[in-house]
Amino acid sequence: MKKYTKATLLSGLLLMTLSCSKKENLEQKTQEGKMEGFPIDSISLNDSEKIFDSVTMNYSSKLLIFPSLKDKKLLDSIYFDKKGLADFSKKGLTDVFGKETDAYFGSVKNNQKKADTHYKQTWERISKMTEKSFVNDYLHIQYSTKVLIGKTQSTLEYQDRVFDIKNNTKVQLSDITTASKEKLSQLLEKNFDKNEKKIKFADLTMKKISPNNNFYFDDKNLYFHYNLDVFMPGYPMGDVVVPVPLEELKADLTPAFKERMKIK
Repeated sequence: MKKYTKATLLSGLLLMTLSCSKKENLEQKTQEGKMEGFPIDSISLNDSEKIFDSVTMNYSSKLLIFPSLKDKKLLDSIYFDKKGLADFSKKGLTDVFGKETDAYFGSVKNNQKKADTHYKQTWERISKMTEKSFVNDYLHIQYSTKVLIGKTQSTLEYQDRVFDIKNNTKVQLSDITTASKEKLSQLLEKNFDKNEKKIKFADLTMKKISPNNNFYFDDKNLYFHYNLDVFMPGYPMGDVVVPVPLEELKADLTPAFKERMKIK
């Protein structure tokens, strides 16, 4: 038996589906929208299970759906953490979510047997796909995962990926610049203090910054996104984005990237 509730919003159609599944608490929410002419839908899925007598585990995921994308290799790259996914529709993603929750709840039960469960508490795992921008056929998606286990275990991680919708590929750093790793490291260290969180390079435990694959860009900067534990081991939560001005990379930008981004 399934119960359906529909609500119409100004921004689009919001469809909420409360499903009496085997766990009887799976919640789905679908939203349709567009980003500058590029259609993007999203589905929010939530499930919970009592994994210990005093502990309830909540598992939630917001996933993006791209009705106009058909290239399987591109979709595999977008849903890189969904192993074996073949159906990229709402139904396919919902089915994978069900398998993920079963596996995750079982893993937590096995790995957290020694955790302090002597009082009533709720643990959480929250993952999100967020559309950040769509410019010149470049789609920037940010992936975040937050895990809260008891009072002492908490993590928050970010991943950024840019996809070339025109050529059906994930953008690599080499598609943007021919600069060496050493030069990029120097520029990252030079520009680190420009981060919006006002974290100082001088205060970091690690004094070496290497370029990573967690990057995105606009027409002004190439941004590298780091989880803070990279520079401050043991720091469980937090992140920092370091901007590298494209002007400082101008001689090393690839011709194709400059043309696509209209950089003179």
